[in-house]
Amino acid sequence: TQLSDIPPKNKWREIIRENHIDNALNQKLRKLIELEESGGTVTVYTAPVSDKKKMKEVIELVKNRYGEINGIIHCAGIVKPGIISAKEKGTIENVFLSKVEGTLILNDLAKDLHLDFFVLCSSTTSITTPFAESDYSAANAFLDVFAQYSNSVNKFYTLSINWPGWKEIGQLANLKMLKGTEEWKKSALDLAISPQEGLEAFKLALSSDLNQVIVSPESLENFSLKRTASFIPETTQLDDIKIDDEENEKTNVEENLALIWKDILGVMENGKDDNFFELGGHSLLAMQLISAIRKTFLVDLNLENILDEPTFSAICKKINELISLKKVMQ
Repeated sequence: TQLSDIPPKNKWREIIRENHIDNALNQKLRKLIELEESGGTVTVYTAPVSDKKKMKEVIELVKNRYGEINGIIHCAGIVKPGIISAKEKGTIENVFLSKVEGTLILNDLAKDLHLDFFVLCSSTTSITTPFAESDYSAANAFLDVFAQYSNSVNKFYTLSINWPGWKEIGQLANLKMLKGTEEWKKSALDLAISPQEGLEAFKLALSSDLNQVIVSPESLENFSLKRTASFIPETTQLDDIKIDDEENEKTNVEENLALIWKDILGVMENGKDDNFFELGGHSLLAMQLISAIRKTFLVDLNLENILDEPTFSAICKKINELISLKKVMQ
């Protein structure tokens, strides 16, 4: 099943030939055609895995058409990068829906089936807990624990596979990046596995008889280091920034913040009332802004300061207040 509608099977080749669809769906249709050409039969049902009624209907349709269901591979999931304090409740709930609620629903429905296996597609993010993916990491950690629970109470075999990023297909390949995070995606794709490597890893994992299998393209030593590596976003053009004497301090704050502002947002000029978020800023760029301000002015500006008053003049004012407070405390 999948959440979004897919074109009728008799239109797949025509759509690919005309290339009037997005790249992700184009790739999906090509893979479905390959499956059928290799002797398989593909039937796609549209249903959200978090809707128990619809999933039950899909299971009945499959049983009526093909007979017994032998296995379930649960791959659903969405990624919505953002730091915790800037995330909205609805965003977090949507990330949890497919991974957590969907797993519980499938497990409940599977009790009436005679499954050989129930595979949960988790992620290495549950182990490395990367910056800006707290909800996604937590949702995948649930899958890892649930596999152990399921194997203790169910008759069928449950396996959680912690996948890394995949090249060409999957969430990482199709992930739309926020401004300022493009290099992260490029670096992640350099370390991603190919579809063929993923297929081989899946075969090995399914035959392992383990509760959980981690698939990593890196050595375990490098992989483990990611758990303790801090996220230190850096700006790229801060060489011209200077702090002069106290008399010119306020002017220097404005001039230096303008350089940081330009570097992060890519704007040529800025006004005092310009709003960071209205100019294309988001929570991850805000962290880069904070990092650069701390490095330049040696003050402890925090994210709440930016979220509460995101204009250029308000941030300048806050920096000057923190500089004055620091002098009083010395």
